[in-house]
Amino acid sequence: MLHIEHDEDGGCFRLIDNGIGMCTSKSRTVLIRIRDALNAVRETGLVGATVEHRVDTIPNRIDGFPRGVVLALCSGPPQLVVRLADDTLDTWLANSCRIITPPLPPCETPGNEPPIGVRTAITLLERWLLEARGTDGIESDTRAYLAARAAAEPTP
Repeated sequence: MLHIEHDEDGGCFRLIDNGIGMCTSKSRTVLIRIRDALNAVRETGLVGATVEHRVDTIPNRIDGFPRGVVLALCSGPPQLVVRLADDTLDTWLANSCRIITPPLPPCETPGNEPPIGVRTAITLLERWLLEARGTDGIESDTRAYLAARAAAEPTP
């Protein structure tokens, strides 16, 4: 657990991890940034991500690059312990791997141009400017436009 303590005697702040001092600074903001960065790495690390081993060998050219799920990180030269599709374990160098992100599903966003678009508003404004006020067609178009605009507003 990372937390920041104030050392009144030394006039500085300390970043503590499970009772062990990690770093000291006179600026608390600097330690907050370091703490947030370390927490981000812990929470969103590579463990659980799918990676592809991008080493160019003859079998890879035929079968494609092997993929695995990251189980742990090794110290020393940065290596990843991965579980392959056949439930075997292997270690791959981190700099020869690429993270695989799944393709996003297609999302069809409805077009809002006819009821609430800018062109509709400009056309309506031009009609207001060019025609006399009080005409039934302009008022009904205005009411329809405002109703479509209100219906398109996000609900809380």
